[in-house]
Amino acid sequence: MFNYYIQIVLPPNEEESKKPTTFTIKIKNGIEVNLQVLKNYITSGTELADENVNAQTCMAALNTFLNYKVRTSFLSVGKGVYPSVDDDKRIILNTGEELRKGYRQSLRIGWGKLSYNLKYYIIILAYKILMFRLIHH
Repeated sequence: MFNYYIQIVLPPNEEESKKPTTFTIKIKNGIEVNLQVLKNYITSGTELADENVNAQTCMAALNTFLNYKVRTSFLSVGKGVYPSVDDDKRIILNTGEELRKGYRQSLRIGWGKLSYNLKYYIIILAYKILMFRLIHH
């Protein structure tokens, strides 16, 4: 296990200060994930008892990597990811809500290989609309 440090510098905030703000993030108890462990498990069906990392840890690391870019680039609700839609292709219901197609993705261990699991979902997005009413006195 190891500790890993990341330093992030945020640009200055014009309202509060004129200098950038620096944060140091410490990741405690990190472990190096050797994907050979996962390959051995998939091909033989067994894990070696002396390995520090198990197949489940490898799968969690791969799923995290797989989902990171997608979840930071698109709308995500729960485990579902919903890509953006062009205005002319939006499906707006008569209630004013939007119907949006999305998906869920994950890796699964299959017989002798990794399987990519992709499920399609549909979500209804309700937008809050502020309505003003003029009152005459």
